[in-house]
Amino acid sequence: MKTMLVIAKVLSTVKQITEKAAIGLPTMFATAGIVNILGKVVEHIGQALDKAVPILKQAAELGNAESQYNLSYCYQGGIGVEQNSKK
Repeated sequence: MKTMLVIAKVLSTVKQITEKAAIGLPTMFATAGIVNILGKVVEHIGQALDKAVPILKQAAELGNAESQYNLSYCYQGGIGVEQNSKK
């Protein structure tokens, strides 16, 4: 579960910095290079999530409680899947 929280935090932080840099906040330009690097990391995380989510779904369907919890976290935050708070 800790991994999912870290991924969610990284994705959220990258999104916030990118949005602030896009509207021209000067302090965000200083981090633009880091954002580009983080973007590459996030891209790789996204590819890993594309592979991980189907495995989580399968384990959840087989009754694995930890997988059910992690999958629900993915759906709530839109991590690797389309956001859906009902799933």
